[in-house]
Amino acid sequence: MLSRVTRSRRSWIIKGLLLSCLVGGIVACHEKERRSLLSEGRRHPDIALLRESFNWTIVSHPSGRDSSLRHFVERLRAARRKWRVGEWSGEFSWAMFGRVAQVVQDRWGRIFVLDRGNAEVRVFSPEGQYLFTIGKAGEGPGEFIDPEFIAIDSYDSLYVLDQGIKVNIFAFNKISYVFRRYFILQNRARSWCVNDSLVFINISSTQKDSLIHVYNKNGELIGKFGYLNYNSNNPLVLNYINRGLMLCNRDKIFLLFEFLPIIKVYDFKGNLLWQVYIQNLNLKGFTEGKEGNILFTGKIDKNFTDIIWGFNKFDNILMVQYISLPYSNSNLAELFEKSKTFIILINIYDMNSIIDTLGFRKIFINTDSSLIAQEYEEIPHISYYSY
Repeated sequence: MLSRVTRSRRSWIIKGLLLSCLVGGIVACHEKERRSLLSEGRRHPDIALLRESFNWTIVSHPSGRDSSLRHFVERLRAARRKWRVGEWSGEFSWAMFGRVAQVVQDRWGRIFVLDRGNAEVRVFSPEGQYLFTIGKAGEGPGEFIDPEFIAIDSYDSLYVLDQGIKVNIFAFNKISYVFRRYFILQNRARSWCVNDSLVFINISSTQKDSLIHVYNKNGELIGKFGYLNYNSNNPLVLNYINRGLMLCNRDKIFLLFEFLPIIKVYDFKGNLLWQVYIQNLNLKGFTEGKEGNILFTGKIDKNFTDIIWGFNKFDNILMVQYISLPYSNSNLAELFEKSKTFIILINIYDMNSIIDTLGFRKIFINTDSSLIAQEYEEIPHISYYSY
C-alpha cells in the first residue's frame, strides 16, 4: 500500500507531466502557426505593391568609377582615432554608456551623446573632456522616460524627443543647459530633423496619412506633406512601411525608408524633388498573415538579409549604412553582434554609387576634419577621429 507521501509525490509528478505536455503542445501549436504564416502569408516589403507615379532614379550595380566617392572611402580609411569614451566600470559614471541612440555636435564643436539606456545627454568638448550632463530619468520637468532623438539648432537650443511624442527644449546659459519648455506631438515620431524655425517629423501612421508633419517651435502643427503609395489597407503593414530615417540640410529633406530601399527628397514646402530606388539593398522584412497579423522572424531569411543602420549626408554624398546578415539558423541577436557594417555612397549629382565595408560600427557625424562614430570593443563607446 502506497504511503500518503508517495501518493502525493506521484500526484505532483503526474500534474507536472500534464503541465509539461500542455506547455509543449502550446509551443508546438504556436510554432506550427508561425510556420504556416511564413509559408502562406504575404512578404513585405514588396516592390510590386508600390504605385508611385513620380519618376524614379535607379541606383544599381555600383561600379566604383566615381572619383569623388573613391576619395571619400579613402578618407574614411585614413581616419585616425584621437580619443574615445566608454568603459565597463570605473571612477567616472559619465564614461559608462548604456545604449547610445544619437550623437550631435554644436557650432562650438561640443559633442552631445544621447544615452537612451541611462535617459540622459552627456556633453563633451572636442578634445574629449567631459563637461556636463543634461536631464535624467524621471517624469519631471527636463527629465526623460525613453529619449530617442536629439537635435541642436544654430541658436544653441537643444531638443530631446522623449517617448516619440514629447519634445523637450533646453537653452544654454553659458555654463550648462536649462530646461525651458516642452510640447506634445499629435502623432508618434519615428525620426525627425530640426532647423532654426521648424521641426519635421516622420510619423508612425497606421493610415495612408502624410509621411512628414511640420511643427513650429511653439509646438503648433502647421503643415503636412509626402506620401508613399503602397498598395495595402492593413494598418499594421502601413505602420512599418511608412517608417524612415530623416536628414535635413539648408533647403532639402531626405527620407530613407527602413523597410523599402527608397529615398524621397523634398523641399521645405513639401514638393517632391526626386526619389531614388536602391536595387542593391535586400532588406529584411516581415510576413502578413491572412487575418492581417504580421510576424518578424528571429532568424534571417534568404530573401531578407540587410538591415538599415544609419543615414548621413556629406556635401553631395548620401551615406546609407546597413548591416548585412548571412542566412543562418542562429538567432538574430547573435548574428547582429558578429555582423559588419556596410555603406552605400550615392553622389546626388550624377547618381553614381559605390558599396564598401565600414571600419566603424556606426558613423554619427562626419565633417571636413573629423568623424565621430560608435564602436564596440566588448563595450559600447564613442570615438573621435581626425583626418
